[in-house]
Amino acid sequence: DKEQEIFFDNIVGQRVGKGKKSAKSTLTTAEATLKDSSNFYLGPKIRFYGKLKLKANKKDVGFEGFANLESPVFKNKNWFYIDNEVNRNDVKLYVEKSKNPDESPVRSGFFVSKATNQVYPRLLMPTYMRKDRAVLDVKGYIKYDAVKDKFIIGDSLKVLANGWRGNKLALTNFNNNIEGEGNLNFGSGLKYVKLQAAGKIESEFAVIDTTLDPELVKLPPVNIQTMLGVEFTIPEILLTTMVNDLRSSTFETNFIDYNQGSDFYDKAMAEFIKDDAILTPTLSMMKTRTLELPKDFKKFSIFFSRLNLQWDPDYSSFVSTKEVNGLASINGEMLNKLITSSVEIKMPSSEDDRLYIYIKAPNDNFYFFGYSQGILSITSNNTSFTDALVKLKKKELVYKMPNDETYEIQAVSPETADLFVQRVKSSGQPKVKE
Repeated sequence: DKEQEIFFDNIVGQRVGKGKKSAKSTLTTAEATLKDSSNFYLGPKIRFYGKLKLKANKKDVGFEGFANLESPVFKNKNWFYIDNEVNRNDVKLYVEKSKNPDESPVRSGFFVSKATNQVYPRLLMPTYMRKDRAVLDVKGYIKYDAVKDKFIIGDSLKVLANGWRGNKLALTNFNNNIEGEGNLNFGSGLKYVKLQAAGKIESEFAVIDTTLDPELVKLPPVNIQTMLGVEFTIPEILLTTMVNDLRSSTFETNFIDYNQGSDFYDKAMAEFIKDDAILTPTLSMMKTRTLELPKDFKKFSIFFSRLNLQWDPDYSSFVSTKEVNGLASINGEMLNKLITSSVEIKMPSSEDDRLYIYIKAPNDNFYFFGYSQGILSITSNNTSFTDALVKLKKKELVYKMPNDETYEIQAVSPETADLFVQRVKSSGQPKVKE
């Protein structure tokens, strides 16, 4: 709805193509330079300054320079570099690797701050520190949804085609809500243990002063719903004992209802199963009765269909917030049960990441796994499980890894599990300092 006048001061006609010069076609190009003071709008709520390029053989206009998203959420202008051809009737920009005018990289997503120990969102702006770790890393197409008053950025399938796969971030201008979805990066500092996660992450957009004492910085909570697969080396006899116990002590009423929150399950499962020929029947089965995972899901020692996590800056951890969670499978054996369980994924600034999992059956048998620096600590009050653990040979407990490192399984006392449960219960509560 804006009338904008542009002066082209560099108009050139030149011969192009192969053959004799006299037979070649003439291509006319034109350039204009727009300054920040021009107050030029590339699209609704998207400012631009830089070069504007016209070519007679192209319908869309080229923009090379810096763009800025106008939102009451932002305290300052956040310019980011673009080099795009843009359709004026459908304004969308492709941004993969970009910088601001100061040459600082700009990013989008959610990040763990090394300076403040908080999880915070970014939308095409520099992170607080370049080495801040991404929990959700988003790039791709950026567009403005005028109906919902949202800026949306993400993979083309998500942003342009409402597809299931890919990362996406959306900022709602009128209430500061910022939400993302896609592949979530947890425990990148874990060695010899792999986590795969997909789901949703949500918070309010806020700007923090990184010069403040981290203890004085309080950001809005970051809430996550995630599907989580955990791969660690563990003797099959232990996992089989767990499965048999959980199957025998749970009831029909404990089954997961995959119809509730089907949008979450559709998108999260699509990140785990890339083959649509396998994904489609899997999702169809989920909506009718239960979940049957493909054979390659056996690689996951433990697979949670849905966890609610929240960042606790005092623990430097993502900690589960619900007492009961969906446990889909163990070692590929399907359970699909709602089980008392807790998960903590510790991600300190030192990147000395750790993982803790607690699972409790209805018969009060519990299983605890804690991984740190190449050691998987295990304990349980199930005598069948502990007997099997005691009988394991050294080669089943200690594994040689690259660079003369080892991966070791060790039994710990049940009190270790009790202490973990208490820590989870106190997560998010004010901590008393010694």
